[in-house]
Amino acid sequence: MPDAPHFFRTDRFVASRIRADDLQDFQSFYADPAVMSTMSADGRVWPATESSDLFDRHLADWEEHGFGTWVFRDPENGAFVARAGLCSLDIGPGPVVELLYGVSSGLWGRGVATERARGRCRLAVRRLSPLPPIPRPLSPLPPPPLLSPPLLPFLFFFFNILEF
Repeated sequence: MPDAPHFFRTDRFVASRIRADDLQDFQSFYADPAVMSTMSADGRVWPATESSDLFDRHLADWEEHGFGTWVFRDPENGAFVARAGLCSLDIGPGPVVELLYGVSSGLWGRGVATERARGRCRLAVRRLSPLPPIPRPLSPLPPPPLLSPPLLPFLFFFFNILEF
């Protein structure tokens, strides 16, 4: 698979491949009770050691697979906005690729997830197509009340591009 770009822009944000400097923002993201109420089965926040382990796996995806997680920031002040991308997991019968996304809770309801989905769809069309077969997808979508209705068409469009 061709390597995904290390940097790109959306209408309001800059996205860059996750790097060691992003660890503190990543840990803060997973320590936010509001965020974890939508991302964790039990709603508990993660201690720094757990989020650090996940962070290391996200870094490794770029080296091992040529794809991974991007960190989205406000271009004016560099503030962490969100993280999104693809993550390789090995659960049960074999490897899967998870489409992941998460938005800082202070920015919920402002179209951030929709904008990120559009940006990733554009990338898939322009830079990553055509892709070879990828192991079966895993995308743990939140229950409908937590998933922004405008985001759904972009997620399904993204899956169609990747030919899942």
